[in-house]
Amino acid sequence: MRNLKIVILLLSILTISSYTKAQEKKQNVPAISEEVKQYLKQQGIDVSKPVGPMISTSVAEAEINVDCAESLGDFLHVERYNNFESSMEFVDQRDADVEFFNESGLHGKVYRVWFIGNSYYDESTDKVDISAMSDYLSDASKISDYVLVNCSHLGVVRGWDVNDDEKVERLAKILKELKSNFPKIKYIEATNEPDYANEGVTPDNYYNFYKIYYQAVNKVNAELNPEIPLLVGGPSVSQFSMVWLRPFLDAYVADASPDKRLDFISYHGYYKKPENEYILFKDNPSLVKDQRTQLNSELASRGISTDIPVFITEMGIYPGPAFDDFVTMKNDHLRQAAGMASLFYWYLTTANNTYPFNWVMRHRKEGRKDQLVTRDEYAQPLVQTNKFTPYGNMMIMLSKMKDFKISSVVSTEKKEGKGLYSLATKDESGISIMLWNFQSRNTEGYDATLKVDNLPAGLNGKNVTVKLYKIDAEHSNYHADLENCNLQLVEEKTVKTDAVFQSALHFEPNTLQLIVLEPVETN
Repeated sequence: MRNLKIVILLLSILTISSYTKAQEKKQNVPAISEEVKQYLKQQGIDVSKPVGPMISTSVAEAEINVDCAESLGDFLHVERYNNFESSMEFVDQRDADVEFFNESGLHGKVYRVWFIGNSYYDESTDKVDISAMSDYLSDASKISDYVLVNCSHLGVVRGWDVNDDEKVERLAKILKELKSNFPKIKYIEATNEPDYANEGVTPDNYYNFYKIYYQAVNKVNAELNPEIPLLVGGPSVSQFSMVWLRPFLDAYVADASPDKRLDFISYHGYYKKPENEYILFKDNPSLVKDQRTQLNSELASRGISTDIPVFITEMGIYPGPAFDDFVTMKNDHLRQAAGMASLFYWYLTTANNTYPFNWVMRHRKEGRKDQLVTRDEYAQPLVQTNKFTPYGNMMIMLSKMKDFKISSVVSTEKKEGKGLYSLATKDESGISIMLWNFQSRNTEGYDATLKVDNLPAGLNGKNVTVKLYKIDAEHSNYHADLENCNLQLVEEKTVKTDAVFQSALHFEPNTLQLIVLEPVETN
């Protein structure tokens, strides 16, 4: 297989032209080179074939058994961990987007922002001026309880020809200015994807740069004594890579400084790369399920606490301009919604103290990642206010989940992460059950029977409101209905329950459903 970087770069250039031509001609046949056609053919992609909706070619039967009496602890509302694009993107749109997210129930716990520090530090005057970032950081503070600043390609990595002590002083001045003006800033992430950026940072020397970050953070905390101290972590590599994590942890253990700190570990979740081949999680999201176990083994063997938080600060099934359907994004948007839910599932059900971040509200270029409607199906500009993509609607589903996990078992086996999924939650307000059929390019559907046992006292024997929401080709999908594209309630009814609730459900490929059971409100 070719190096993914080269292929993605080539396809990203060609995709823009292809989308434009397809839109102009109103057909699904892009004008691309024979070389790229051959590559796509090898991947099983026939660009001459019209792209229709995902329809099941076979339907399996399944049972989903939810036991309200079996509690599994707190439910992590992962929709509250999210990313902004950079400060230069969608500037005029951002205020409306922030207001809409807050009103929609997507106010964040932690939002990640981008900051290129040496752009705001003047070496000739030794002054810091972050005024150009003020509106951006103000918006991030409005939409989230805390802000994580990714110091992407900061001057301590490149651009400052001074010794390390001077780098600490300069970085501390920058971070002090940020913290003083925006007290919700809590996390500092040291660089971004050093394994991918190829800027002279290696597994063996990364910790030399990281030390500058933690020393600067310590200096700012000592000077400001803030109510919310700054925390620092890394290495923010583009994948879960022991090639990078082991040397980083070794160097941390070897660091004799009593002031050393590692407040969180961060990396990204798009793919794994054994040797020279990229394996994308879009083809098997369950590949992430053992990451925390492996990391905890490495931590424990070095005497580092296994309670350290892990931030998956970016993740997704479509890294770069990756795709499944080359010309139109219609089906890929459903794959994105179901695929991201699947990645969350494996992180949440197999790891503790792990926080996967959504990516991203609006992407500067790649429409498959958008949470808000930003492009049409051919990736042409279509920036809309207050309108979610299927992915954004999946986040709204997550926001309707309750506070505590309960047992939910699906009878069918997931093969390479593909199949029927279920997450169930409860609290005093009722029960929420999120279900989806992630198939990627497969076409198996499901006829499922949902059975909810041991209903809590607030629902058992009572009149209960049952709400059903859907994300599929026709519902909660701007490609079908732009004016009514936000999460759609497709059925609402009142039933008298006993100890068991049952429902028959059908799932086409890459579709999602949410069932909410709540007591009937009485005056």
